[in-house]
Amino acid sequence: MFWDFVEFIDLPSTMQELANTIGLNATLALLREFHGQNIYIPCKFSESHRIATIAGSSSLRLLIEDQGGLYLDFPRCVAAQTKGQIRELVSKGVKSRKAIARECHKSVTHISNCLAEMDFAV
Repeated sequence: MFWDFVEFIDLPSTMQELANTIGLNATLALLREFHGQNIYIPCKFSESHRIATIAGSSSLRLLIEDQGGLYLDFPRCVAAQTKGQIRELVSKGVKSRKAIARECHKSVTHISNCLAEMDFAV
């Protein structure tokens, strides 16, 4: 899945801050599940809370400490998803910008711009 290929630098600043708090893997796990949603961070810990089951108990504890009682907005992260998808396709041997664009449902120009931002040569 392309989320496995998303890097810290691809994320919006709010998600980078979250990754600094709970770690990149936990942040990506939450983004997979909640992208495009506002999620309430409880004030009290529960092992059965959905965040704990997705990102781990320690991540929920850190979130409660940092943002308990607030809503956390998980953006759609379309740019990060696209860059992750590009990395995944390149790792699978897709070399043509046109083929990558087709797979990502984006224009060749958009893919070229993403590749330039990522400092990728294809």
